[in-house]
Amino acid sequence: MKCGVALASLAVAGALHYEKPPCGSDEVVGNIQGTNGTLCAPKCDAEGKCPTDVPPGTWNNATGACVLTDSSSGEHYCALGCKLVGCPPGAHCAMIGIIAGVCVYPNGTEANAGPAKNFVMKQPEVSHPSLPTMWTATVKEDEVGIVHESEHFVDKPTDDNPSAKWTNYTDGSCQRLIHAGYQYDQKRYLLGCDAVDCCVEDGESPIEYQIPNVHPAFLAPVTAAGKEKITLFDGSTVEADHWTWKFMIANYSAYTTTADDGSAILHRWVVGASGQGFPNEYVNFKAVPADQEATFLATFQVPAICKGAMSCDGLHKEGKLSDKSIKFLRHERKPSMDVIV
Repeated sequence: MKCGVALASLAVAGALHYEKPPCGSDEVVGNIQGTNGTLCAPKCDAEGKCPTDVPPGTWNNATGACVLTDSSSGEHYCALGCKLVGCPPGAHCAMIGIIAGVCVYPNGTEANAGPAKNFVMKQPEVSHPSLPTMWTATVKEDEVGIVHESEHFVDKPTDDNPSAKWTNYTDGSCQRLIHAGYQYDQKRYLLGCDAVDCCVEDGESPIEYQIPNVHPAFLAPVTAAGKEKITLFDGSTVEADHWTWKFMIANYSAYTTTADDGSAILHRWVVGASGQGFPNEYVNFKAVPADQEATFLATFQVPAICKGAMSCDGLHKEGKLSDKSIKFLRHERKPSMDVIV
């Protein structure tokens, strides 16, 4: 996620940072393109830290963050990060993520002259793996059991190219296709369940599993929790890298190893809130080879037999998720800046 920023140098001293222009002598004044706002930006120090003195009236949840980069010099600058609210009087939180943004003042408040600089949002240093967006695995899902899953993600689903997940039930009795299409028109198609060829019901989207690699660092920083030996549901053990992060009220964990070709293998994925955890374990996790992606994606189109299918209401038991899982799926649904499966 990137926002272009044009900044101009300045020479007016100020007692505080992140104030309304005119800015301090150690700041530059800038406006973030597309957000209708102007800000004063000090440089990040050598350790990536930012000044902590803020204008009067700033809430505690608005703090300096090293999130801007000069596209010409590579130098990093600070902005006052915010979460919906908390900015100094006269400023507003220009959103750059789901619940986080940067405090800016109305355009036209610049009082410093000088040559402009072009800035972009600083991207976090990614040391954690990037998981594939098309994969298959045998999975033990909380409240569902052992199943085979095929999943893929697209950033902006359409009817012709949806984010979707196939689940093949272990006993071979039926299949479940979870679809998130255009504007997240989410449906769950059940095929061959209880001797019904196909039925359809409203469904929640496939859940997010991707380790964050597109968020600004202050949104969902990932922590390496070290290596951990874990035992999976099939009895196999693996020495996995444990990654943790937090987004909103949820705490996440992912356990991965690296394949011979350098790709990431997911073994366990856990999300929890208020002391409850919802684990998923993955055996024989495989990314779809690039030369097979087109064929793989074609399998996620809604089968012809499901066109005009009856409602599943009252028909199925094994096709329906438990109340606990339904609440989990609803809790996990987020807009398309995040990767979902």
